[in-house]
Amino acid sequence: MDMRAHVVCLGLLVFAVLGCGSDKPEAKGGSTLKKLETKDIKVGTGPAAKTGDWVWVRYTGKLADGTEFDSNATGKPLYAFQLGAGSVIQGWDKGVIGMKEGGKRKLSIPPDLAYGPEGSGGKVPPNADLFFDVELFKVLPKDKLKEVSVKILKEGTGRPSKNGDMLVVDYEGKTIDGEEVDSSKTQGKPAVFTLGKQELLASGLEAGIIGMKVGEQRVITLPPGMGLPIDEGSIQIFNVTLKAIK
Repeated sequence: MDMRAHVVCLGLLVFAVLGCGSDKPEAKGGSTLKKLETKDIKVGTGPAAKTGDWVWVRYTGKLADGTEFDSNATGKPLYAFQLGAGSVIQGWDKGVIGMKEGGKRKLSIPPDLAYGPEGSGGKVPPNADLFFDVELFKVLPKDKLKEVSVKILKEGTGRPSKNGDMLVVDYEGKTIDGEEVDSSKTQGKPAVFTLGKQELLASGLEAGIIGMKVGEQRVITLPPGMGLPIDEGSIQIFNVTLKAIK
């Protein structure tokens, strides 16, 4: 199901999700919820997601009778969207606010904050309450959208890299929606370049790489205008591993 069609895009871009279900009996397609209900199963850490932030989630959505209608819990990319932008159903825009990275939350969403009297795609009947288990994996605050963001996944060893060093890196770059823009695997070889000479097509990438040590792995998020010109207007995310300093 495509969570961006209609009010939402239920092919919702979080690594295991709780089983989803309802404690309330409800006839399929009928509503018993009067308002959005949220329940935190696990409170995460770090800053709380707020309107305007980008978030990455895993989710499972079910009807009140337990029928699963959509999920990216296994084998699918994380789903990313901007809170408050209207790209998802209102129950998501309102219900995910306040979650922190690593948090898990149950959302019980009435029809007026979901697909209403029309339903969606033959999987969600008219006037259906929806029940989601959501796990939040990453928050990119809106005030960071103009900056290069770095998250260290694995520490390296030796001295930090500096301008003038020739580096050998493995990398994979994707848009915020999970579409690959480039990778060393696709190119068939690691990238070799000199720091400080702007030899990389993604202009913001060097700012995220400088200081890396051999063996270090980083996730580098580039704001619009600082990524590869293939899709320069989008947020791009690079997973980079430093193989060698020459």
